[in-house]
Amino acid sequence: MKKAFSIILALFMVVFVLTGCSGQQTPGGSASPAPSVSSPASSVSSAPPSPAQGPVQIAGCMTVTGALSTDGDQINKGIQLAVAQANAKGGVLGREVEYIIEDAGSTPDTALNAINRIIVGNYDVIFGPHFSAQVLAMTDILNDAGQLNIFGGTNARIMGELTNPYSVRCRVPDRINARAVAVFVGDQGAKKVGLLTVSDDFGQGARNIIEEYFNEIGLEFVSEIFNTEDRDFTTQLLNIRNAGVDAMILWGLGDTPVLIARQMFELGMSKLLVMSSGVNTTPEHRARMEPEWYDGWYANSQWNPTSTDPLSVAFNKDYEEFHGSMPNFLAAAWYSTTLWYLDCVEKAGSTDKDAVLEVMKKTNDFPALNGNYTWRDRDLCNQIIIVQTPADGSINNIRVVEG
Repeated sequence: MKKAFSIILALFMVVFVLTGCSGQQTPGGSASPAPSVSSPASSVSSAPPSPAQGPVQIAGCMTVTGALSTDGDQINKGIQLAVAQANAKGGVLGREVEYIIEDAGSTPDTALNAINRIIVGNYDVIFGPHFSAQVLAMTDILNDAGQLNIFGGTNARIMGELTNPYSVRCRVPDRINARAVAVFVGDQGAKKVGLLTVSDDFGQGARNIIEEYFNEIGLEFVSEIFNTEDRDFTTQLLNIRNAGVDAMILWGLGDTPVLIARQMFELGMSKLLVMSSGVNTTPEHRARMEPEWYDGWYANSQWNPTSTDPLSVAFNKDYEEFHGSMPNFLAAAWYSTTLWYLDCVEKAGSTDKDAVLEVMKKTNDFPALNGNYTWRDRDLCNQIIIVQTPADGSINNIRVVEG
């Protein structure tokens, strides 16, 4: 028996064909708001479906527990909303959609346990893992399995090691993201930069690219690393401060950037030119930070939650109504990815991996919250935005970078 749980309730078991099957699915704005979980079912079949009419099953190798659970919660909630909206419109090809989560935890080992449980389940698609270290730990497994897989790791090594032709990345790779950050900091006239990055593959991948660019332009820098489980960063911060930097790049996961922001403020470092990896844009992190900690900081992101774009406005509204909280850029990214996958299934007329992959390869400017999707050799996302976060709570777009 699969050690998993499905987030789809009986109220979403409807039997109409997903609307708009002749065109691309539009996130947020075109989807009906997800019904309340307390609403009665629109239609429930009294007989079990035949195998051909069984549900479209998405297996999530995604984080639920551990140090990265805050990020994992947003990812899972974004997927859940997209699935619920699809089912409220009749499912896909007349079939209910199910999202079944195996907890990847927050380490490569726990992710390996989860993917091994998923592989034997013969699901239509595997979502995840999201984190680079977890993806790199399972490349051999995914290559051998040859199953359709959409993942989120950004490390530059991944595509060289994950050769499975059915594995597709839905996050902006470091060759675009990390380099854009380095270029931006250099453009601001920084003379010496402190680089504080998490020690895993996510941090190492970005650090290599940033350092490479700084060496290209002759910009002096000092690098320090930390672990995801760390709670005291005083030594690293003092080393950076004492080196006489006038700018800093903070690249972290989970809750560690919140702790680092507080300690930077206490050490008088918060007024440096600071580029962070999104911590100052997310509602769950902001709730734990004082505005003066991140006043004027920059962040690299794929989505501005305060955007007045109709897709973003509708997504924020639907997410808050469905989950009772506000989304961050990870929820937005995986929400759009889910709608994209379901749209490809609809166009393929099947969940067969070869048929779906052929449709995926034709993707061009699919409307997504995190930058429209265009297929580029198994990479979907090619745009980031750099934002600035004043203490008044606003999030202001500064630069859009296309890869």
